[in-house]
Formats: sequence, structure tokens, C-alpha cells
Amino acid sequence: MSIPGDSRRGPDGAEFGRPVPKSVDSPAEKPVEEPVEKSSGQARAEAAARSGENTGENTGERSGALPPSGAATIVFHLGAPCTNEGLLARSLRREGRALFERGVFALRPGVYMERLTETLERLDGAPAMPEDQEALLQLMAGNRPARRVLFSNSRFLGIPAWMFHKGIFYHNAARRAVGLRNLFPENDCEFCLAISNPARFIPEVFATQSRKGYEEFMAGVDPLSVRWSSVIARLREACPDVPVIVWCDEDTPVIWGEVLARVSGLATGISPGAFDVFEQVVTERGMQVLRAFLKKNPGLSLQGRHRAIYKVLERHARPGALEVEIDLPGWNHVMVARMQEIYDEDIGRIAAIEGVQLIAP
Repeated sequence: MSIPGDSRRGPDGAEFGRPVPKSVDSPAEKPVEEPVEKSSGQARAEAAARSGENTGENTGERSGALPPSGAATIVFHLGAPCTNEGLLARSLRREGRALFERGVFALRPGVYMERLTETLERLDGAPAMPEDQEALLQLMAGNRPARRVLFSNSRFLGIPAWMFHKGIFYHNAARRAVGLRNLFPENDCEFCLAISNPARFIPEVFATQSRKGYEEFMAGVDPLSVRWSSVIARLREACPDVPVIVWCDEDTPVIWGEVLARVSGLATGISPGAFDVFEQVVTERGMQVLRAFLKKNPGLSLQGRHRAIYKVLERHARPGALEVEIDLPGWNHVMVARMQEIYDEDIGRIAAIEGVQLIAP
């Protein structure tokens, strides 16, 4: 079954995003043109502005003496699943040695997950002893001074098969968040989370597991009732001293560079990994057009760069890259359209939660 897709709005009001279902009427590709700047009408940018938070600009801390590892800010990337979660640390590592020199450590999960999981299970939410903290930091930074240390795993809040256990979306989110926070009780901590339209998120996550059929997987939860704002509010309530950085996965082809800058704490710029998501959804010709335009306009503002990316995506999106097939019982066009509206409304609620920073175009 094909269902109309997501309807993120670009700077000129054109539809854009990483839609849920396969579109029945895909528009023909427009003639190749260089991008041009137009005024922005992005809904998520408005939500971010209302929240009083930044939308990706970050002055960062590129200079000055680095603190000892014990004083590092600990960043827990919570996923979510099916939101390019594994790409975050990989994109950051493309900075190479420069990342370590600036005191930022974003190693492969294989380096630390066994020890981190063992520690979480043993402590069961209790504060970690100094020796446990030191062991984890040694795995990440060794004896090098650290400013920020990133731990990333899309299962920090729960495994996919149990996402709706007891009829609640991520019912263990608060308990798991407390466990993570207490791994480094004396350090500053941050949570970061990519969200996506439940109309895409539910089918994609369901497909990643094979333990449960659809009805058992949903555990009685109505897909129309799924709200990311509920999960994030529980994170904030459980750990009020931990800010939450949120971005929409649908926006990542455009804002990935700003996500990398905010998570790493480094100044905004066109980092080596800034277009990693964009390259997944655009044709080779589209990548060439964008690079040529950026080279020709080196002083382009962040907003101008966003508009350029949108225009290239409108013309050069890779066929099928922005479409997902759905075949779930009871799902139809009307339901998916309503889920889209609910998701847009929920983003506004998320932006209004105290302690939340929404990164938006």
C-alpha cells in the first residue's frame, strides 16, 4: 500500500522532508539551476524561535586550556532508532585529530558499550563510584584532557521490540535517563535526541525487530496518540539538571552541520561531515551543484546555506530516497495525514519545554 508522504515545508513553502510513505504522485525533477535565496517560512524554525533557543548557531570553545577529563561535559546521544543514529559519531570523527585536540571524544560504541552496559546494570540507577567513572573516561579519552565526551546508543531508552511496553511510548525513559545521568553524577551532562514523524518512525522501527507481530509490538497503543513531547517531558522531570538537545530527523539533510556543531560544542562551520546525510538523499549531480554554489559563495550565511540545500533537494533528490513503503494493518492515507498534523503540533510543544533546545532550519 502506498500512502502520501510527510510534508515538511522548505524556505519557499515547497514540500520537503524524509516522508513516511511512498508518494503516489512524485513530482518530476525540475531543470538544473543554481540555488537562489528566498525568504524562510520554515515551521520548525518558528518553533525554535518561540522556544528562545538557537537553531544551530553555536560559538563553541575552540581556544583555551582544556580541562581534565573528570571535568568534561558528558553527552548521551539517545537515538532514536532509524534516525541516522549511528552516523552522528562517525560524522564527528571525520574531523580527525582536530577533534581530540579540542578535547572532544566521540569513539565507536564498540569501544565502550560493553563496559558501560555492565556498569549500568550493576548500579541499577545508583550513582557511580569514582573508579567506575574513571574507567569509562579512560576508555574514551585515556589520559588526554577532555572537554566533551559522547556516548551514543539508540537503545539507551529501550530496545525496539519493547518500545510500547505496558502501553506507554518508551515507558522506561525516566528510569533509564536517571541511570545514565548517575554514571557521572558530578559532571555536567546533556541528552541529545533525534525524533521523527511517528507515521514513519513506527513502521521503520517495527521492521527492525522480528520478535513481535504488529499488534503485540504496539501493545494497545493508538499510533495517533504517540507524542515525543511526552517522552522528552519525562526526561526533563527525571533529570532536571540535564538539558535536552532535540532535532527532527526529517531536517537532517539540511541541518546536519549544525547538529554536529551543537553536539560537539565546537563553533559552527562546514565540517567534513556536514553533508553526510544530504549525500544519502541527493544525486551525484545535486552534490556537485551544491558544492559549486558554496564555493562560489564562500560568505553565505547559515540561513542562505539552508536555502541552497533545500533548492538542490527539490531538483536533485535521489529517486526513492525520500519515500518509505508502509504495509501495516489499519493504516491509510487519512490516518497518516492526521499523524503528520499531530507531529507538527508536538514539535511546538517540545520547543516550549523548559531546558529543551530545538535545532531547526
